[in-house]
Amino acid sequence: MVSEAEKVQKKTKCEHQAECMKLVQLIVDGQATDEQVAHFKANMETCLPCEKGYELEKCIKESLQLRLEKKCVPQSLVDCIKANIGKMALLALIISYFITEGNFLCRNFASSQTAITIGR
Repeated sequence: MVSEAEKVQKKTKCEHQAECMKLVQLIVDGQATDEQVAHFKANMETCLPCEKGYELEKCIKESLQLRLEKKCVPQSLVDCIKANIGKMALLALIISYFITEGNFLCRNFASSQTAITIGR
C-alpha cells in the first residue's frame, strides 16, 4: 500500500532555481542558518530540481573531500596570493573609476560639441 507522503507529486520545474541553488551552496558548505535549512528541506520535499541539485552538490563536495589530499603550504605562498588578490582588486577599482569617468567625459564632450555646432 502507498502512503500519503509517497503520493505527493514533486514539481519538475523550480520557479526560484537561482535562489535555491545559492541556498544549496550555503547548506552544503555548512554556512546556512537552521531556518534556511528547514525552509529548503520543506521546499525539497515538493521540488524535484531542488532535491536533485542538492544531492548533486553534496556528492561533488564529498567526492572532492575524498580525492583531495590536504597539505600545508608555505606562508610565503599564502602571502603572495593575498597580495596579488589585493592588487587585482585595486586594479579593478581603478579601471571601474576610469570607465565611469570616461563615460562622463565622453558625454560632456559630445554635448559641448553639439552646443558648438548649434551655435554656428
